[in-house]
Amino acid sequence: MSYPMPKLSDADVPNTYVNRNKNFQFNISITNSAFTQLSSHPCSEATITNRSGNPLFIFDGSQTGQTAYSLEQHRAMVLNANDSMTFRGITNSDQLTGKTSSGTGLVYVRTSFASNTTNF
Repeated sequence: MSYPMPKLSDADVPNTYVNRNKNFQFNISITNSAFTQLSSHPCSEATITNRSGNPLFIFDGSQTGQTAYSLEQHRAMVLNANDSMTFRGITNSDQLTGKTSSGTGLVYVRTSFASNTTNF
């Protein structure tokens, strides 16, 4: 019995199943002087690992043009040095913005459409 080969893009055959479960890994340098928007990769979740050596403040959504209240640190998710956190319910990794508490450091990001975590 022969099995059909999955199509790699919508251009191959319109209105057929397309495997969009593409994962991307990247690192980005984040500072405390300005909000840094993550690189743009379509995804449903992003796992962020803080290797900056300082607490990292992560905000969802663009921080440009926001009020001072929306930028306060108590509205952010805080990752201490060497902590990781998965942010779900996004459609692109550029919906996340970060800023360190001091200095500059590397943050590692892995984006995906499917999670390896079982939710009950």
